[in-house]
Amino acid sequence: MSTSNKLDNKITKTNSNGSSRRRVNKACGVCRRRKVKCDGSNPCENCKNSGLLCSYENKKVNERISLYKQEDDIRKELSTLSHYRKNLESLDPSDTIQLRPLLSQIDTKLRSYRDNMRLTISKNQIENYNSPVSIETSLIETDYICFNRYDKINMAEASENLNDPSVGLYFGLYSASTLFSNGGFGWLFKKMFSTTLDQEETKKTFYLYLKFFDLSSIWFTQSMKQPSAPLAWCRKYYKYNLPVGSDNDLILDMIGDIKNVINDTEIDFTNIEVETPSAMLKKITLLMKKNKEFFTQLNTEFNALTLKQFFMVEEYNHLLFVEYFEKCNYALIYDTDIIESTLWYLDEFFWKEEYSTLSRTVSNIVTRAVESCYNRWEFYLGISETAADYKRNMWWKVNWWDKWCSLMTGKPTLVHESQIDCLLPRAWMECGIDETMDCKQLLDSLDFKRATEKDILRDIVYYILSKILDFCFVSILYNKKFTNYKMFSANCKNIDNIAKELLRNIENLESYWELLNSKLATYFDGIVGSGPDMDLSIIFSYAYSESIACAANLILRIISTNKITIKDEMYDKVLKLRSVSIHVCKNTVRNLLLVEDRYHHIKIINTAIFFLIRIVIFSIDNPDEDPLENIPVLVNFLAQFTHPLQNGKIFDIEQAYIYERQPIVTSLFGFIIVRIYLQTVLFTRNISVNTLQDRLKLESENALTVYNSLLNIYSPYFEPLLQEIEVSGMHLHVLDVINKASGSHFFENFKKPTATKHTNGNSIPNLFSVTPKEDLLSLVNLDDFLTLDIFPEVYEAIWQNFNTEPTDL
Repeated sequence: MSTSNKLDNKITKTNSNGSSRRRVNKACGVCRRRKVKCDGSNPCENCKNSGLLCSYENKKVNERISLYKQEDDIRKELSTLSHYRKNLESLDPSDTIQLRPLLSQIDTKLRSYRDNMRLTISKNQIENYNSPVSIETSLIETDYICFNRYDKINMAEASENLNDPSVGLYFGLYSASTLFSNGGFGWLFKKMFSTTLDQEETKKTFYLYLKFFDLSSIWFTQSMKQPSAPLAWCRKYYKYNLPVGSDNDLILDMIGDIKNVINDTEIDFTNIEVETPSAMLKKITLLMKKNKEFFTQLNTEFNALTLKQFFMVEEYNHLLFVEYFEKCNYALIYDTDIIESTLWYLDEFFWKEEYSTLSRTVSNIVTRAVESCYNRWEFYLGISETAADYKRNMWWKVNWWDKWCSLMTGKPTLVHESQIDCLLPRAWMECGIDETMDCKQLLDSLDFKRATEKDILRDIVYYILSKILDFCFVSILYNKKFTNYKMFSANCKNIDNIAKELLRNIENLESYWELLNSKLATYFDGIVGSGPDMDLSIIFSYAYSESIACAANLILRIISTNKITIKDEMYDKVLKLRSVSIHVCKNTVRNLLLVEDRYHHIKIINTAIFFLIRIVIFSIDNPDEDPLENIPVLVNFLAQFTHPLQNGKIFDIEQAYIYERQPIVTSLFGFIIVRIYLQTVLFTRNISVNTLQDRLKLESENALTVYNSLLNIYSPYFEPLLQEIEVSGMHLHVLDVINKASGSHFFENFKKPTATKHTNGNSIPNLFSVTPKEDLLSLVNLDDFLTLDIFPEVYEAIWQNFNTEPTDL
């Protein structure tokens, strides 16, 4: 039985009357365009519900202008070339020797024409092109080409929305962070609205999500502005009582605050007027190291005061580093201190950095290292082995950050492997590896025991991770065979061969991850708490899960061409990859429960929430996933990593440091995503609340408390979202999009949940505050929301093949 048939048997598709859906011979134009089931009536039910014009015209819907050369034109050129070649071959044998180069050129040209039959763009058609949509839109056959995880758009309607770019931050890759996008939000709530019995609770969750947009928008906007003028920012928001003075006065005041908290008396900043930017950067790095030592001491208690001091010190260190990092852009190229300081900064701060800031920092040191020629063996001629080995180590760390940044941002790497010709550090080569080896050779040749004894295994594993990610980028995600626009043309005839090659490459990627995982199993099993080894295990799991999830979504992108005949095989692979991703994420979350110190909770919360997102979005559609296994993992994590939000702690937007806001904002998204999972699976899997509570009691009282809190919108977990927060542009945009599609009022009778402060400082819910229309822009009602024409990918997933095929998540 095929995969799609197996999945079809899991859920019986029924219409609103409870009867089985009938197959129709012809779908209306709208349903064909939206790729949803049509009932064949005139007008059909979908068009009636959506208020759209239903048409069964014989002509093709949204027929495109072909911009490719017609086959006859190419055949004429092929015929002419073939004729000339035959005439050349018929010449006297003594002449053919001189003509061989010409024959070879003609053969190459013939092969090129045959390979690109009907896929060569017509010059005349381009000159006369006057369509309102982009040329790329007209070149592609299918309406649903996925560039990002959720950014499927209807190409035929692109002209109506030319000013709204369809390709977002993660172009090329597919990150769980795109749940913050319109499409990600749409997918989640379509799932909820189609499965949840208690619609009032669903509305509450939708309200929380919108308020999360508001809160996160404030934090994100400010965090993006902060690095552009760090000293001005500090003077405006944190040092407003400081007498106006020079920048150096402000810097010394910030440094004084840091040194007072961490009790430092050793680092000398008395002569900052004459210090070079790179020297100051090095001293700021030393200050950050002292800061880490102070807050990771075993006797450090993170009470309210300590937390406030911690976030102040973290933020001031960050601002000072960025200030001098920018000044170092004009420093000498060969100043090694800049790269060295930045590498340490990345190790400690990349967990917190926004991807645009991370990309800017990484691109700077990559460019600096390449311009210094650290990536070329010629640079190391004539220098001492000690200096050479130090710089080799530095280069391969820079190379790792280049690959990691590409994975995080969805942008191509800055340095291609063909541009690298540098030996590995001497100690690495002593463990049996060299730079010429591919991923499998590295894993087969590496002496893990010796690398562990020499305390260099972590560095080598990062190098191997960079090699695997490079293979993923070059052979899969940025391989033109699988991403070139010509593949999506109706004229492309070898799509099955392309798909098979993609599957083979993905199998190689899987084998590398599985082999590395097996080699590191014993090493990771020995981790008992926070530290560099735990950091490595988290990064390994993130790269593993993200890369195979990206590969799975690339498969779905190719399937969207509708010309694949091996769809069952490809769907099998998607299901397997998602299953592996969930397994990796759950194991990682369990390992994170071993981290008990608050410093590392704050440090890794942003990355850790990624694993929760993966588990949720891949488990919602996976009938083989057991919620009674997943939910304890999720709530135990929230119980341990988010305890500062308990006991009625309210998020102070005006006074909190940026670094203080991030873990709270990130945690809030974790609460919302797990609440959505609870609301969805409790109904779809027919699990009683009591059954789940009994299961959680076996875990811990904390787990049960978190579970009950997540289902209660008035719990301390959600209290920051019940405050008065400025409505964000994203909030308004989501409402505006929905409002344009329908004029009904989803929130018309919804009582806005608010928290009111008592004199004793506790918060209680106010159930009598009705949301005004001007506040929420009057959302649509439930029925209209379910039939909106703004999330076509969800129609395909829910109404056409509800839970029968992997959706593009």
